[in-house]
Amino acid sequence: MSYQRYLKKNLIKKSLIEKPWMNFDSIAKHLESSEFPNEKIEEWKYFNTAKISQGNWDICENLEIAREEFQEENLKNSLVLVNGSYQESSSNLKKINGIKFSTLSNYFKSNPSIKNIIYNSPKKYSEKRISGKIDTDSASLLSLNALLNKGVVIEIEAQKLIKEKINLINIIKGSNLLINPYILIVCKEGSSANIVDIRKYIGDKNWINPCIEVYQYRNSELSFSSIQSVPEENFSTLSFNFHLFEGAGLNMCLLNRENTKTDIRVFLKERNAKAKVNGVLLSNKKQQSDVFCKVQHFEKSCISEQNWRLLSADSSTTSIKGKIVVDKNSKGSIGKFNSKSLILGKKASSHSKPELEIFEDEVACSHGAAFGEIDKSLIFYMQSRGISKNEAIKIIITAFINDVISDDKDIFNRYISEMKDFLEVNLV
Repeated sequence: MSYQRYLKKNLIKKSLIEKPWMNFDSIAKHLESSEFPNEKIEEWKYFNTAKISQGNWDICENLEIAREEFQEENLKNSLVLVNGSYQESSSNLKKINGIKFSTLSNYFKSNPSIKNIIYNSPKKYSEKRISGKIDTDSASLLSLNALLNKGVVIEIEAQKLIKEKINLINIIKGSNLLINPYILIVCKEGSSANIVDIRKYIGDKNWINPCIEVYQYRNSELSFSSIQSVPEENFSTLSFNFHLFEGAGLNMCLLNRENTKTDIRVFLKERNAKAKVNGVLLSNKKQQSDVFCKVQHFEKSCISEQNWRLLSADSSTTSIKGKIVVDKNSKGSIGKFNSKSLILGKKASSHSKPELEIFEDEVACSHGAAFGEIDKSLIFYMQSRGISKNEAIKIIITAFINDVISDDKDIFNRYISEMKDFLEVNLV
């Protein structure tokens, strides 16, 4: 697929007018010179992009939605986006002291310095290969998002502790559309927040290409949960990028469904920053669910931990690549990676590739990966106690993922609810 069709003069002119912060020359040059991500790129090895790259996608225009068109019980304190564009009429975010919300263009008018933190150059999220080469091909979809997105900003004010969950609901509507949501979350010094990112599909056969950038300043705390409903025949290529400064803490939990490729990058930029990234990957039929997660330690005494659970059914594939990079001058850093895969079909497969790049002494890093099938003796035991086979499988799977889903009962129940279709299938 060539990106050339998205570099038409009318789109360029529109972007230059609407996005004065954008370095268009850098973005355009990147798109003109890049190939669409494929298995030759290390981070995309286990995700087949053929159906996306060969698709004839229409660029998404504004679509409106009535609240009754989608079901979401947790509408309290909700921001509703339709195909990435804010929809005030369906949102229910009451005025909470300490939270500011704005479109990206309006936020820029009063905060022009955000030009320095918004994605503006492929070098920002490029990958440095062992050969020393700076590879920007893996970031081409971020440049596409930068060109086509509209963008919203959530700011948590300094020293504000927001106890109520903020529900960020992105409704995907329409068909055969290329949709580019962009969300910038700014957590000011000493703030605390709990954000739940929810994607609901009432459209089909779309390509969703979101980018979320998060900046957590000194001693801020963020709990971030990302929950995806059944994608049907939609495809998603997501990018989450977290930047943590001194003493900041991140607790992220992800539900990655079929037809979904997710890149997570966490940058521990200053000392004593800490990040915990947990996730569940699901796949069935002949579909794929893939995650690349890189945590980079830049300074002393930073801590990171990754925990993943992978479930592959039928003839599907799940895959996780977890990378820990400990830079020079990062003494006292701790980095951990752990994944467990449960194979639920004779033709199913799962891949786990932990990777450590350590350039400093006096650090503690570890990794581990395990693969297995459901122990049939457990199913037999539960059946002998009057539990049906399918119910026994549900219990085993729930126990398998239990320790990587949030301790928050509400979040746990939301994850289980979105996995209901997966759990109800006779998996073995």
